[in-house]
Amino acid sequence: MSILLKKSLTSIESAQALYEKKLYHSSVHCYYYSCIQLMRHILFNRLGFSEKDFDDNMQLSNSHNELINKIWEKITIDSDARDFKIKIGSLKRMRKDADYKQIIIYQRDSEDAKQYATIINNNLKYIFLK
Repeated sequence: MSILLKKSLTSIESAQALYEKKLYHSSVHCYYYSCIQLMRHILFNRLGFSEKDFDDNMQLSNSHNELINKIWEKITIDSDARDFKIKIGSLKRMRKDADYKQIIIYQRDSEDAKQYATIINNNLKYIFLK
């Protein structure tokens, strides 16, 4: 199992532990990053992209968008691609709100993030890791 795949699984476990401690904003952060880590695993270990080249060519502010787009482009079924783009976009917005905005993140927000992350990760594993 790759390090990134292990990190993705650990991030899900961390999110759940944070949720149970009512640290909802931090749980949203971990749910989102579980998806990012899984996408990086897929990109570098299944799709043949070079981690060094990818990271060297990315500005920090664009790396997630570029990663999302590269994965999205490789999803061959239109309905799966559309579903992925909508859900990862929603989860990304939730993570930005949780990390940067002066708003309260509620239990329901964390539950929504968990639902999105679970669907995204399961679909990506089915598409790319079966």
